[in-house]
Amino acid sequence: VYGPKKCITELQGQCLHAKTIAFEHPTTGEWLSFDSELPDYFRKFLAKLR
Repeated sequence: VYGPKKCITELQGQCLHAKTIAFEHPTTGEWLSFDSELPDYFRKFLAKLR
């Protein structure tokens, strides 16, 4: 990561996010799609890296 090392120790969760994820339900065959904004802790962490 290209930021101060202190930032890394302040991260309070995983640093992996998918804005949109979609898949076919394995039993029903229904197409499911989910959208999610960045969690607040993740947004703050990215701001510190910039």
